[in-house]
Amino acid sequence: MQEDKAAIVQALTDYQTAFSRHDPQSTQLYYHVPCMLIGAEGVVVLISRPEIEAFFAALMESLEARGWARSQWVEVYVKQLSDSVALVSTVAARYKADGKELERVGATYVFHKTDDAWKIAMVTPHLPDCVLQLD
Repeated sequence: MQEDKAAIVQALTDYQTAFSRHDPQSTQLYYHVPCMLIGAEGVVVLISRPEIEAFFAALMESLEARGWARSQWVEVYVKQLSDSVALVSTVAARYKADGKELERVGATYVFHKTDDAWKIAMVTPHLPDCVLQLD
């Protein structure tokens, strides 16, 4: 399972890189189709790549309007639950273009292993102090 954990962390790192490039087209590639987002607004199920890309385009536009330039993982915890399912809990710092921290956000992901790679099947944002220390 150590190989899988390394692959999951790499997928998460690559996802963060795409997200920080403000690239919704690349960002959506790290998500399983369909995928689920559970947040304060409710449950959203995205059933196609164009829906996932549109979701991230709107999210990035909203963040950019607040001055967001890039994000970086601060904490990452991974717990593999089976050969094809892993729980990942994170804290990310979001930064402005001048390097000042905009905010810290938490999120917990369910990853599913497909034939190709580990993909995000579900995500729920949360307060950073609610990160699940899974290791």
